[in-house]
Amino acid sequence: MIYLIQILNLIGKHNINLFEKLFTNIEDDIIDLGYKNCESELVNDMLSTHFGIFMEDEKQLQFLTKIILDKKLNAGINAYKALYL
Repeated sequence: MIYLIQILNLIGKHNINLFEKLFTNIEDDIIDLGYKNCESELVNDMLSTHFGIFMEDEKQLQFLTKIILDKKLNAGINAYKALYL
């Protein structure tokens, strides 16, 4: 979860809603865009395209992708909002 909080800090408070919209239902994009079995690549591409963040550490990227795919994203975002907004 720490990687999610770090990313949210990087993108800034004004971009959290966009982040949430982009990643909440990413499963459809994974299938539609052909990223099955390489979900982390899509996550990194989306971070880079929309927020200018590129994660070079594969392990951190995999942890972040797991949080997103395991539906823990909303819990992390809500915790961030409670702490920082």
